Amino acid sequence: MNPKMLLVCFALGAAACGSKSATSGNALADAAGAADTGIAADATPTDAAGDATATADAAAAADVAVGPCAPKPACAIADPSCIALADNTGKTQFGLRIAQIDFATPAVFASGPFGTMLTGATMPQATTCNLNGQGTFSWLLQFDTAAATLKTGGAKPVADPSAGYSFDDEVVSPSGASFHVQPVTLNTAPDASGKFTVATGADLILPVFLDASGTNGLFLPLRQARIATGTLTSHNNCIGAYNAAGLEPSKGCAPDAGHPQYLDAGSFDGFVTLEDADSVPLTAVGETLCVLLAGNPVSFSDGATPLAHCKRGANGKILFTGNWCAATDTAGSLSCADAVHVAGNFAASAVKILN
Repeated sequence: MNPKMLLVCFALGAAACGSKSATSGNALADAAGAADTGIAADATPTDAAGDATATADAAAAADVAVGPCAPKPACAIADPSCIALADNTGKTQFGLRIAQIDFATPAVFASGPFGTMLTGATMPQATTCNLNGQGTFSWLLQFDTAAATLKTGGAKPVADPSAGYSFDDEVVSPSGASFHVQPVTLNTAPDASGKFTVATGADLILPVFLDASGTNGLFLPLRQARIATGTLTSHNNCIGAYNAAGLEPSKGCAPDAGHPQYLDAGSFDGFVTLEDADSVPLTAVGETLCVLLAGNPVSFSDGATPLAHCKRGANGKILFTGNWCAATDTAGSLSCADAVHVAGNFAASAVKILN
């Protein structure tokens, strides 16, 4: 389905999308229903994907993909253990693209129609490799082990992923809002076993493109964004592994709730302030990211057209209460809850990064 039409479908309700999970007339509200009070303030990335350490160790030990859904010979790749398109062996500067994201928070990103959309946009499009995503949302990681840095940011969709990706660096102005999309550089270096951590994050405008032309999407204004932890495999080609043994050929090697496409071995976190979210337009559904995160447009949308914003009180403050405090970068409280925590786990595979 066309991504823009899919967003419109979300606004019309789950029945229009073929989903059975939503119960109200607004599928986005159903997907985000936990966002106003139901997201656990202490939720961590490992809550979503199980024991991240175990999956990291398992992935690090894998050199090939073994199992009934292992890539076939027609799948031309450099490393089958994670369906990597480049070989990073022996390099001090090398790149990867996140191939799977498992959001823990916010709930609207983790499940429901919007979560399904993000999963499909992240997953590569390579049917001969059993990957049936759109591959339009590309979150890149570029390590420089000599400088002990990790550059991260988004990339526009490419016609030939094997030829490589470039970090997006541009000023965009959707519906009058202005964002400078550019990568950020974090301080970290993998140890001898491939493990790495990032202590301090940076503010990142992450472009989430939803079509092959890179003209339809949203811009996620992450504060203190971190690729918090991860484990690289021995050749630096993978963070995590393609789940060749866990997928089912009878289902076309497609993932489902109990059979992920990849085994995660990395985590990320950050937060979005409510004020920033209210500046991000989702024009296909006629509301801002803040309204989407609030999950209850009846209570928290001002109902304006053509773009609804979060409703504000007499003091000018957004009425919706987040689950995070921007000033302290910690879980929200009665005195400070002006942001929404964004966190989860991921798997990544090697690609060429051209800049």
